[in-house]
Amino acid sequence: MAGIRFAMPDSNVDLSPKVKNDPFAKLPREVIFKICHLLFDENVPELAKASWVVHALTRNDGGFWKLSLQYNLGWFFEAQELIRLGALRRPEMFKGIYLWATKKIWVHLWLDGPLMHVANRRRIWVTCEELANAYGARRY
Repeated sequence: MAGIRFAMPDSNVDLSPKVKNDPFAKLPREVIFKICHLLFDENVPELAKASWVVHALTRNDGGFWKLSLQYNLGWFFEAQELIRLGALRRPEMFKGIYLWATKKIWVHLWLDGPLMHVANRRRIWVTCEELANAYGARRY
């Protein structure tokens, strides 16, 4: 088997004509976006497996991931500033940064380096959001 190359499936294949019934197809994009952001990050891929519409929206949609960065990663000021300045222009960057930040920037034992302050900010931010939700504060 060594040396044999396997062709990667085309990720841009449109399977929407084969979908028989997807209740998410009746929903506006904004509603699907809000549903996805009410879920934990690890549950969005599960929803994408169940719904072709969600899969297509989360696969390569730069707008979805840009809004995800702005909405869910408010604690990551550095990414917000890069978006504002236009340094992050290619849509595929948003998805990569979002997935990287949610997995790698978290306070854990022996974390050090240039992102330690961002990880601490995330820890404090998440705690404050939980307190705000417990006391009924609005999320902005």
